[in-house]
Amino acid sequence: FAMSAEDLGALQNKIKRDPDSYEDEFSMQYRHFESSLELTKLKPQSASKEFSLLVMFCCHLAPFFTKLTADLPQKLMSLLEEHSNVIPSRVRRDICSGLILMRNRGLLDPVDLLPLFFRLFRCPDKALRTQLFQHIVNDVSALNKKQKNNKVNSVLQNFMFRMVNDANVIAARFSLKAITTLYRRNVWTDAKTANVVAAACFSKHPQLLVRTLRFFLGADDLDDNEMDSDEERHQVEMVTVAKDAFNIHHKNTAPSQKKLRNYKRAMSRVKRNEGKESGNRPVQTSTAIQLLHDPQSFSEKLFNKLKSSNESFEIKLMMMDLISRCIGTHELMVLNFYPFLQKYISPHQREITKVLAALVQASHSLVPPDCLHPIVVTLAHKFVSDRCSNEAMAIGLNTIREVCSRQALVMTEDLLRDLAQYKSTKEKGVASAARSLISLFRELCPALLHKKDRGKGHEIDKEIKDYGSVPVQDNVAGLELLVEQQGDQDGSQEEDEEDGEEDGEEEEDADEAQEAKAENAGPLKRKVEELVGDRILTDEDFMKIKKKKLIHQVQKMRGANKIQGLNKHKMDDLNDMELEELEEEAEDDEKKGSSITKLDPGELQGAHKKKKLTKSERVACIMEGREGREKFGRVNKKGGGSTNTMKNKKKSLMMKLQSAEVRAKSQRSGKEASAVKRAHRVAQRSKARTKRNDTRSKKKK
Repeated sequence: FAMSAEDLGALQNKIKRDPDSYEDEFSMQYRHFESSLELTKLKPQSASKEFSLLVMFCCHLAPFFTKLTADLPQKLMSLLEEHSNVIPSRVRRDICSGLILMRNRGLLDPVDLLPLFFRLFRCPDKALRTQLFQHIVNDVSALNKKQKNNKVNSVLQNFMFRMVNDANVIAARFSLKAITTLYRRNVWTDAKTANVVAAACFSKHPQLLVRTLRFFLGADDLDDNEMDSDEERHQVEMVTVAKDAFNIHHKNTAPSQKKLRNYKRAMSRVKRNEGKESGNRPVQTSTAIQLLHDPQSFSEKLFNKLKSSNESFEIKLMMMDLISRCIGTHELMVLNFYPFLQKYISPHQREITKVLAALVQASHSLVPPDCLHPIVVTLAHKFVSDRCSNEAMAIGLNTIREVCSRQALVMTEDLLRDLAQYKSTKEKGVASAARSLISLFRELCPALLHKKDRGKGHEIDKEIKDYGSVPVQDNVAGLELLVEQQGDQDGSQEEDEEDGEEDGEEEEDADEAQEAKAENAGPLKRKVEELVGDRILTDEDFMKIKKKKLIHQVQKMRGANKIQGLNKHKMDDLNDMELEELEEEAEDDEKKGSSITKLDPGELQGAHKKKKLTKSERVACIMEGREGREKFGRVNKKGGGSTNTMKNKKKSLMMKLQSAEVRAKSQRSGKEASAVKRAHRVAQRSKARTKRNDTRSKKKK
């Protein structure tokens, strides 16, 4: 028999409290559900709200009557398989909610349920798709929370990968969205997932193409600063809520101390739980580029699609960015990509900084200099000239510097010396860009610069390595650093023993230092060979070599590339630093200079003059600075009402006429009145004299 929603809810509550006593009532309602199910199969478009109530009732109570409801999930799934497009949307969502409920109770296998949900993405129901997507992501994440469930993952991945190529665009888009979300949540981060997403780049649907490009470029990821700020905000909120829950007061009484102890225990418990869940922290999806099986063919196919694409310019920019990232990460050879970018190199091109950033990312040491040299010449002609604006000149110089830092063989002596002359420009951005280019070639090849630009202590014999040359180690890498360290220690001991040494003898000229270094190169090599033959290197020796390498890297990052130019106290500071601190500082430098990391197009603009703000912008800046600040002016900290001076100002005229001050004026004698007038005239004459003197001094000036 049919029951109302209120009566069915009350019966459900009673059965949950005592299932054995109400088994007959549940059996009666379950038979009623089966008969309604048969009627719904005959006319699925006429499924009523009463049927939805029966479905939710049976799904809620299925864990208490497992034998009776053993075939319930299969009946509901078969109904959705056969009539999902005909059933009313409200009834369809209720059936899916019931299946999700039974899956959460462990009555359904995800291998059976999730493929059905993926097929339901084809239904024209936006609310249903959102509900199914959230369940799929949460369910797969929960399955892999403690450890990877490879058996279930392989089955689900194979089905989901087929759904990405489905004819229905909406189903393919939601399937791709689920895969990318699971990758971002650090659930499916294998190479198979990355390559399936890469295959979606060649889809004929622009929606799939854009989602794939955003995935590989990391456009949907949070920055590190945003993630840190979110964690800090969450921690502050958690502490505030915990303190309010335990009602902690600043009293040293026994009850407050007990509440404080309970609060500390609860906080430690929360931190332990967060530590367990730290394995599922979000990851940067841009790292998926490194997992591609065949990046060369992927880049070539995507470049061919870019050349024949009719998409908007924004999508083309994203494709350029992804191709350049692949080329720079894997050091690929896509030589036609550089002439393609050369067509867009113009100061008036829209989003020119993004195009130039793609050019820089696609440059690496294995690119032939003949391919990049025409682009560098084009940059110099179109951006770095007196006809261009200051912003364009700064962008051109910074781009040339970034390209040369990755492939220095593209630069010629004449071009470099012409560009170096912009160091004396009055514009700050152009001058700083030219100086940074000079600093780069002081390290790479000082001989290409003018003699005045080479700097003090340069190595004139230093040259750029030939194209394709690979350094070969004939000994233990970094062993000469260990020999130098031992020599420095021996020299420092000798200096401590000697007395009366003058300060002027400690300083050496740059040329003399170079000669001494050239003379000591041979003995140093012999000492290295003797050290290898004399003893076996221990773990401590390798740790010293590692620390010495990190010190050199930190020196280079700080702008102290020559040991001779460092002060003694700076060297002592680096030597006293722990190995972990040096590694952290060196990692920051590697992240900035790595070709894998995305180059920010804003970095190519460099330092530029700040534009003048409008009046509305100035007012907004002023009001923003006043937030959280005390009111401007003298703060009256006096209490107890107003002062007597303020009260006198508020008195009426008739009251003032009766005051003692006014009555004393009227009672003055003639002698007192004349004395007051005389003093007033003297004061007036002194003011007039001071004013005349000021006027004369101004005229003389």
